[in-house]
Amino acid sequence: MSTTLKKRYLGGLEFYSQVRNHHDLYTTVLVTATFSKPLNKEGLYAALGQVVAKEPFLRVDIDYDSDEIPYFRPLAKIDLDQTVAFVDDSMSRNLLTSFHSEKFVYANETPLWKIVVMGQKELAFIFDHSCFDGSSGAFILQKLTTALNQNSPALNCNVLTLPVFEVSIEGMKSIIPPPLEELAPTIPSVWRALGIVSGEIFNFIKKELLSFSGYGRDYVFTGAPVPGAVHTNDDSVPVTCKWVGSYDYLDLNEEVSNKMVTLAKTRGVSVTSLLYVILLSALDNEIRKHCPEITLNQEGSKKAKIIGQCPINARRYFKTETINTNEIIGNYVGNATSTMMVDLSGVEAGSEAFWVHALDFQSQLRSQLTIPLNSNTKPSPPSALESIGMLSLIPSVTSYVLSRLGQVRGDSLEISNLGVISKPETNGSEYSVSRLRISQSTGAIGAPYKLTSVTNGKGGALSLVLCVCEDKDSLVVGELINKIDHIIQRLIEKVSVITL
Repeated sequence: MSTTLKKRYLGGLEFYSQVRNHHDLYTTVLVTATFSKPLNKEGLYAALGQVVAKEPFLRVDIDYDSDEIPYFRPLAKIDLDQTVAFVDDSMSRNLLTSFHSEKFVYANETPLWKIVVMGQKELAFIFDHSCFDGSSGAFILQKLTTALNQNSPALNCNVLTLPVFEVSIEGMKSIIPPPLEELAPTIPSVWRALGIVSGEIFNFIKKELLSFSGYGRDYVFTGAPVPGAVHTNDDSVPVTCKWVGSYDYLDLNEEVSNKMVTLAKTRGVSVTSLLYVILLSALDNEIRKHCPEITLNQEGSKKAKIIGQCPINARRYFKTETINTNEIIGNYVGNATSTMMVDLSGVEAGSEAFWVHALDFQSQLRSQLTIPLNSNTKPSPPSALESIGMLSLIPSVTSYVLSRLGQVRGDSLEISNLGVISKPETNGSEYSVSRLRISQSTGAIGAPYKLTSVTNGKGGALSLVLCVCEDKDSLVVGELINKIDHIIQRLIEKVSVITL
C-alpha cells in the first residue's frame, strides 16, 4: 500500500522543540552504534534507502505557512552524499562536542537528520528533537542494522527520490505519525490546570516579590544566569542566545554494567534512580560552588534545594491499539520532576543518605508516572505528561520560551535513561551492534548538567554521556566523568556478578 506523503502541522511538544532550535537555545540529539564490521558506502546507502522509504520523519523538513505556523513538509528527494559523512576519526570528546555544535536549518529542503561514520565501524545518527526523541534514534539504528543484513541491491544513484510513501502503520489518520497530544492523554482537568497555574503564580510571588526579605525564598542550584538574548536593530534577525557546552562519555563493560543492575535490584531502586544519585554525588563540589546562599536546619546543617528532571518515554500511554508502540518514530516524551533538600556536607557514595535520596527520587518519579483514577470516561494524564498538555494553554510558546532567557536556570540536573534497547535478531548475520550511546545537547535553558544513558540489549554494556553547560575549556566535564567512574567502581567493589 502506498500513498502521497502530506504535510502535517506540529503538535505542542514538537512546536516547543523547534522554537528552541530556531532560536539557538538547543541543537541536536544523537545516538551512536558500534558495529561488528566496517561499514561501506554502497551497503550503507542501500540500507538507508530501505529505512527512509518506510519512516515518514526521515523524509520531512520544517517549513512555515503564510502565518508563520510551522509544519512538517515532505521532501521530494534526499541527497545522501550531503546527508552522510565518513571521517577517519573514532569517537572522542572533541568529536562528540562538534556534533552538538551544529544545528538543523529549517525550510532548507534537507532532512532533519544526518549520519556520520567514524573510523569505519562507528555510526552516529544525529537528529533534530522536533520530530525525533532518544528512543527514535535507537529504533532507527535497529532498523538500519536489520536492513544492512538484508543485502539490499545497490542504489542507482546517491539521491533518493521520494514520490510515494510505503504505509507501514495501518489505520492511521495521518501518514506522518500524529503528535503526542493525539496519541496519549496530556490535558489535565480544569481543576488540575488551575492548580498548576496558581502554583506557578505563587512561586513567582515568592521569587520576585518576597525575596527581598528572604521570606519564602527557594535556593536552587542553578549555575550562572543564562546570558541575555542578543537583540539587533534588524527585526528580521531572530533572537538568539549562545552558550558553551561540553560533553564526555563513559563506556562500562558488561561485567560492570551487570553489577550496577544487581546493586540497584538489591537496594530496591531502578538503574535510573541509581544513576541520578551517582550524578548528584559527583556534583557535590559543583553544588557548593554555585549555591552560596543556603538554608540551615535546626542542627546547622547546610542544605540546598535540588530540582531534578527525568524525561520519560510516553509511548506506554498511547490510547490507540493501531500503532506499534515499540517501533513508532517521533517525539514522544514526557517529563517527571524531583525536588529534594540535599545536605551540602556531601552525598557520599554508598552512604545511608545516598540510598535515601535514590529511594526518594524513585518514589517521586513513580507517583508522576501513575495514571490517576477517576470516575470520568475521559482518561486523565499522568502528571509526567501534564506539562505537555499545558503547552496548548500558552498563548505564545515562543514568548514563553524566550522569557526564560536572562534568568537563573530553574533546574539543577537531569537524568535521561533510555533503558535496555533490544538487539535486532541477527541469526549469525554479518552486522551486529556491540555498543550504543545517546547524547543530547546542553542548552541555554534547562538543567546545566545532564547525564544520558542506554544499555545495549539485556545483560549488555551500559554507556553514559555527560553534558555540561557553561564549560568553555571542558575542565568541568572531564573532572565529573572521572568522579562518576570512581563512584561506580567504589559502589560495585563487593557486588557479585549475576546472570541476567
